[in-house]
Amino acid sequence: MRKACMFALEIKIMKMLEKEFSMGRTPNPDLPCNQYIKFDALLEQALHMGADWLATGHYARLSQSQEGSWQLLRGVDRNKDQSYFLASVGQAAFHKVIFPLGSLLKSEVRKIATEAGLQTANRRSSAGICFVGRRQFSEFIAEYVDMIPGPFVSVTDKAVLGTHTGLPAYTFGQRARIAGATEAWYVVGKDVKNHIVFVAQGSAHPALYCKSAVADSLFWISGQPPKNLQVNKPLNCLFKARYAQALRACSVSLLYARPDEMSVQRDFSTAIDGFKPSQFCCMQNVSDGSSSEDPTSLLKVHFQSPAKAITPGQALVLYSGDICLGGGLIHFPGPTLFEV
Repeated sequence: MRKACMFALEIKIMKMLEKEFSMGRTPNPDLPCNQYIKFDALLEQALHMGADWLATGHYARLSQSQEGSWQLLRGVDRNKDQSYFLASVGQAAFHKVIFPLGSLLKSEVRKIATEAGLQTANRRSSAGICFVGRRQFSEFIAEYVDMIPGPFVSVTDKAVLGTHTGLPAYTFGQRARIAGATEAWYVVGKDVKNHIVFVAQGSAHPALYCKSAVADSLFWISGQPPKNLQVNKPLNCLFKARYAQALRACSVSLLYARPDEMSVQRDFSTAIDGFKPSQFCCMQNVSDGSSSEDPTSLLKVHFQSPAKAITPGQALVLYSGDICLGGGLIHFPGPTLFEV
């Protein structure tokens, strides 16, 4: 029965990913995997078997606030910190979870394992989705989402440079391997309706950078937005828009759009409260409105310095120092520096 339940959760996550890819977004599978499998189904199974706590190998730390709620902190090893992947885990799970590696460096963990004679002491770090393993992700997702070829289009002169294999295989900031190209081209956006992958030449092209974004499907470690995060009143904090990025400064504020604005914006055709998406970000509306408990709750983000490859569907995780506040999924990036 429990194996069947786990399989059902994996199917649920794959359907979530399938919907996101169909919209043109690039979801991060690790967040729902942690939210629904490791820190929900697995935790429930461990407690059912009589365990008091579930210990995992995540490089993150937990601390209890004065109010009694649990705070998620970055791991001491900044190169291995995994708080980004845990930002959508519910508060209830942290009451029964231990992260014994959070205060250690990876090198220290390997030393302890070597001294203990463990065979895994020098094994390479794990990678890939827990229920998929090490596979080429574009090949894997092609089993679930239609891969429709289309043109690579230069943002500079609108020239067609070649043909891509399908939108789900590409994400913002990725190297676009265009047949016959002598220079490096990079993905800067997508037009889902017309199956276009927009590209720009060079890894520092201004079309790769923007200074604003909007996030939806918000999640908070405490279960509620920070007290000093308000509508149209900026909160200064730090952010990560991808796991491997260093923390950088931004300001965020809540935005409540009217439901009719939100339904229109789902196809990225209009701005929300003056926040206009990049013209190279043309997603498609296949949402049923269930991706957020409050589909009209959005987060406006201003980056202190231009941010690179802000990708719809990826998690934008916010921090106050070492404390992970939570965040949301990137709804759209603002106009690129090239457009400005």
